[in-house]
Amino acid sequence: MSPGPRLTLVAALLLVVALGGCPSPQSAPPPDAGAPEPERQPSAVTMRVGYFPNVTHAQAVLGFSAQEQTFAAALAGQATLDTKVFNAGPSAMEALHAKALDMCFVGPTPAINAYGRGGDLVLVANVANGGSLLMARKGCEIAGVRGLEGKKTSVPQLGNTQDAMLRHLLGREGIRLKDQGGSTTILPVENPDVLTLFVRKELDAACVPEPWGARLEVEAGASVVLDEKAIWREGDYPVTVLVARKEFLAEHSDLVRAFVGALQELTDRLAQGREADASALNAELKTLTGQELKPEVLSKALGRIQFTTAANPEALRAMAEVMKEVGYADTVPDLTGMVDTSFLPQVTTGPPAGGS
Repeated sequence: MSPGPRLTLVAALLLVVALGGCPSPQSAPPPDAGAPEPERQPSAVTMRVGYFPNVTHAQAVLGFSAQEQTFAAALAGQATLDTKVFNAGPSAMEALHAKALDMCFVGPTPAINAYGRGGDLVLVANVANGGSLLMARKGCEIAGVRGLEGKKTSVPQLGNTQDAMLRHLLGREGIRLKDQGGSTTILPVENPDVLTLFVRKELDAACVPEPWGARLEVEAGASVVLDEKAIWREGDYPVTVLVARKEFLAEHSDLVRAFVGALQELTDRLAQGREADASALNAELKTLTGQELKPEVLSKALGRIQFTTAANPEALRAMAEVMKEVGYADTVPDLTGMVDTSFLPQVTTGPPAGGS
């Protein structure tokens, strides 16, 4: 074969290979690099909220229940809820500081302490007043605070609201703790365990929030040494407040406003003392703690609490002074900027709201 035909054949083969690598007319054209991508829906925000299985946290207990879902309804389409149950305030504030929580129902003392040490929170609403009691075990004669000398008294956690109150009471009577050269002991005991220790006579007294005071009274025959009014300021003090982490508040003020609006709705309902709400609260407490409260216990507990969203700056400042007095702060914490009640709708329960 001559070179001419041989070259023609090679050229033909190369042409076939080249054509085989090209897309056919039916092939989809490549995407237009300049075309905008389909719009992506923003992911839902998760609001992480802490609370306690106490009657003093009734709005949270009721509002987070599967039957009510009041807070979830208020945030529908805007955020989902992730709740966590705590026993006492200091551990809850640690979680808030670690950004594991965005909002928290908590006692005023841990909230003040956390604010004084870093200011990473804002008190956006009060929740409940009163509700703290000093109880004495059956058979342990304690007529007053002086009777605690040489005794073992429990609190939910060192540094929490009841602990600060108890230390204030002891100090006012000149009673020294063992680490101060005295004979009196304060022990941190989780609320559910106090009843057992009372029955075993391993504790003499307890400073607790409701419903644990009423439970000790009804189920263990304990006596009330100081009720919610006698324990401090004639009952005019917060036992539970609602705080929000500053960063979350700045980024999601609309969500906080919706959440506080739901809190106000629940507060107004509980302030009316409706039997249906008490029953629903009891059912959810059983879900959280495994035990349903006796009607007498629930009635006593609710009777010792005032549900109100109105902040009490004067009481908060007095609590800050107590913290300095009992050694939980080197100086009286400056509460400037801690309270912001602008997220509240028109307050319908309790005294007028204020700031500090």
